[in-house]
Amino acid sequence: MLVVLNLLVLASCIQSKGNAPSLSSDDSSGGGGGTTTPAECGEGGDCRMFVTSATIINGNQGASAAAAITTLDSLCNSDSNKPSTGTYKALVASDARNPSTDWVLYPNQAYVRKNGTTPIGTTTGASVFNGTLTNAVVDIAGNYINWMTGIDIDASGNWSGSNTNNTCINFTSSSVTKYFAYGRPTTSADDHFGYNPQTLQNVHCNLSDQGDVSDEDPHILCVEQ
Repeated sequence: MLVVLNLLVLASCIQSKGNAPSLSSDDSSGGGGGTTTPAECGEGGDCRMFVTSATIINGNQGASAAAAITTLDSLCNSDSNKPSTGTYKALVASDARNPSTDWVLYPNQAYVRKNGTTPIGTTTGASVFNGTLTNAVVDIAGNYINWMTGIDIDASGNWSGSNTNNTCINFTSSSVTKYFAYGRPTTSADDHFGYNPQTLQNVHCNLSDQGDVSDEDPHILCVEQ
């Protein structure tokens, strides 16, 4: 009799275990219990890009290539145009920052304006922009601004920062004999982001000829990380 009773208890336990509800941390299928968190930049979500309100007065931004990058990144994160959330870095190229070192663009990533919705374009697998953009980072009409990038773009669409004549010697010089590459509001990716064989977009590091490219000092293009 005792053996039969034990078997009945064991069978009851097994049945209870089989009918137990599965554990779940969230149920977003309905019923008001679940929440959906938007994907973050670089993790499936769009990344934002903006142009600083502040401008630079020349191409000398630090005593070394690394120091100049630190200065420009700080400018992005303290600027009044920066969105209220996110961390940003300057989209510039030099020996200290380029597609092979400390690069700020993700591969195959969609980028949008600071409003979080207006598309700019999607990077290639090499983490650069090529071809035609959907939109410029700012409205094209009436915007005669430019931004310092130092980015050299060759005829095949490859980006680099190795041409120190287009980076004000890694953003450490304000010499009239050196230059920096710049971008401007356009849907041509090459013209939007830097110097290329077609338009030769560069300007003296001391900005002595800035009137050739804009009516004001250059800004910085900042990218969400």
